[in-house]
Amino acid sequence: MLSIGLAARLWANDHDEILPPSLIAMSNELSTPKILICRGDHSRTASKDWNTFSPVQSSYEIVTPSLPQTDTNRVFLRCKVHGHLSSADRSVFVRNQRHHKH
Repeated sequence: MLSIGLAARLWANDHDEILPPSLIAMSNELSTPKILICRGDHSRTASKDWNTFSPVQSSYEIVTPSLPQTDTNRVFLRCKVHGHLSSADRSVFVRNQRHHKH
C-alpha cells in the first residue's frame, strides 16, 4: 500500500496537489499493474501490462477519488482483501494499529 500511496502523491505533484481519481490515472507512476495485487490475495491474477488492466483485477480500491493530498483525515485507498486503509499522507491503518510512512 505504501508504494501505491507514494505513486498517488507523485501523481498529485503534477495535478494541483489532488490525488488521482482512479488507479489507471496513475499508471505512469506505477511501473506495473502487478503492484496492485495484495500479497495475501490469491483470488486475482495480475495483468501483465496496463493495456490489459481492469480495476476489478486490483486488490485495492480508491475510496475517495480526487482527494486533496492535504486532507489527511479521510481515507484514500483500501485493501479489498484485508480492509487496510491508507490516508492521503500514506499512513496505513492495519486493524487497530497505525503504520506511519517511512
